[in-house]
Amino acid sequence: MLGNVISERGRHPTIVTLNKVATKVARKVTTLFFSAAMLPVAIVMRILAPFFPIKVGGLRSNIIGHYVFDAEYYLSAKEMGKTKDWGLFFYTHDGVVNEQWGKMVSRTLSVKKLYRYIFLATYLVPGGAVNRISFAEGSRDRIGLLKQTNCHFSFTADEQQVGLEFIQGLGIGPLEKFVCLIVRDSAYKPQRNLILRENKDWSYHDFRNSDIEDYSEAIQELVESGFWVFRMGKHVENPLAFEHPRVFDYANSAQQTDFLDIWLMANCSFCVSTCTGLDEVTRAFRRPAVYVNFLPIQNMVSYSPCVNAPKRLYWMESGCELTLSEHLDARYMASQKYEEAGIVIKDLSPDEIRCAVREMILRERGSWVDDEGKIDRQHQFWRIMQSHVEWGAFHGVVDPNVYVNDCFIR
Repeated sequence: MLGNVISERGRHPTIVTLNKVATKVARKVTTLFFSAAMLPVAIVMRILAPFFPIKVGGLRSNIIGHYVFDAEYYLSAKEMGKTKDWGLFFYTHDGVVNEQWGKMVSRTLSVKKLYRYIFLATYLVPGGAVNRISFAEGSRDRIGLLKQTNCHFSFTADEQQVGLEFIQGLGIGPLEKFVCLIVRDSAYKPQRNLILRENKDWSYHDFRNSDIEDYSEAIQELVESGFWVFRMGKHVENPLAFEHPRVFDYANSAQQTDFLDIWLMANCSFCVSTCTGLDEVTRAFRRPAVYVNFLPIQNMVSYSPCVNAPKRLYWMESGCELTLSEHLDARYMASQKYEEAGIVIKDLSPDEIRCAVREMILRERGSWVDDEGKIDRQHQFWRIMQSHVEWGAFHGVVDPNVYVNDCFIR
């Protein structure tokens, strides 16, 4: 096209715009052509649906959390008899956010670009919805399937060997355990835009960010408890200042790869996360987690073993902390919305983060001691959570090993 023979710097705005429009039109024409060509296939699938259900669904390959959860949840649902279809999958976006997960998905599910056109063709067939896969809304396990099944994805023997050689090369012995720490900041999303050729402004999600320096006390707690710590992340703002022989700033190392991102999260004792996409890998592999400094509280993970401690919210005018009910009502997904509501967001203190991590360590070791006060606080919390009008939109079956950090709730 004309725009391609003009240097990137010297392109005229009008030519660039026409080039983009022409590209979009060409894609739509191509999509319509191939979708129409797949209409006979969609008709046959519709006829066979009562006897041999074949369904097509799109995996959100540009967002690691949905990418991992939707694939694992579909297979869990199939194992538990919730769906009996033959699943065909395509990627909803060009490229995948993690190449290793793409390999594991392709080994387990049937994924082809062609299936996208079959999916679109089902919209041209009366009742074609029976041939489309409906993923769990919001990528959340409301009916407790994950706790009834084991992970459906695995590493090859060669991949497992590569992972073991990596941690052994760092000096981690066969009986030693490690924890993955992933703290969301503003560096990842812009880089992801570049990799996936997207152009989205993610600043509205800044309320989810956190400072890695606030996690030093938690790292110290882990080290003193005998764990190795991997600071995870594909793109991060700042290096980890904490120095210790058993602490590895993997995110800023030359060893960081898509493979190790998945392997480490899949094999850690537990992860400490701010509820960002990569921690979905630990849930898929049935590993517990500590979720800290996340918002909104209504979205907390309730279907997989974890200890939760969200960010704190305060009324701007009075300086008073929001009650739990008010916290639940403030279910905003943009920084500006909190400001408009007169709410100040406050990150947990380093000591509060350490407290949440310590609770997980003790619970995992069977050393956590419940008393009447702790039990009562948990009951009160869940009573209020479950009585909220939007409970059913985000939660259902609660895993018995899900807790709100006692330091936070107290």
